[in-house]
Amino acid sequence: MGVLDGVATEINRLKRRVRRLELVESASEFVEGSISPSGMSLIESIRTDTASGSVVFSDISQSYKHLVLYSHAKTTNATERQESFWQANDDTGSNYDTLSLRFSGDGASSNSVSRATTSAILGRIPGATACDNAYAEIETVWQNYSSSGIWKASHSAPTVIFGNLGNDTDVQLSIAGGQWRSGSAVSSMELFPSSGNWAASCVFDLYGVI
Repeated sequence: MGVLDGVATEINRLKRRVRRLELVESASEFVEGSISPSGMSLIESIRTDTASGSVVFSDISQSYKHLVLYSHAKTTNATERQESFWQANDDTGSNYDTLSLRFSGDGASSNSVSRATTSAILGRIPGATACDNAYAEIETVWQNYSSSGIWKASHSAPTVIFGNLGNDTDVQLSIAGGQWRSGSAVSSMELFPSSGNWAASCVFDLYGVI
């Protein structure tokens, strides 16, 4: 290796080190309402210290382009897995549509579609008979949540639920989406499991995309 090659290698190494330090500094300085490296601002973080039937984000600021929710969640219901849902602006009418796709570890697949229902799907979550420390990690996006005149749709990234790991069918990949049939801006949101309560130590972080 020539001298110039050695210098170039060292420069690249230093660049990578600086980048890592910048990421660490950004993470350590991140506080509520600050801007993350990905261009998102934390609106509110909710943690369930005890079992709770629902969590509510109220007075959501309209100053962002989109909403992103990170859910660390499970239910107290005596099941391996079940769905969870959201409603907007206290609307409990039949103004939602939802789709859920599920793929099991044994190769089986299934789907669920609901039209004109009373809530939209958030994602699939483990229940009380799943492994004790198993929580679902769900990322959900609402694009153009503050725009008027358009229905508000959500989509959740593929999520893996492990159940109690007794066999391959206990492991599932879930993909979910839904919409609220309203042209109003989303100013509040309620999240709840289909049965039971949110278990203790669930965390829901709502971000606004700049």
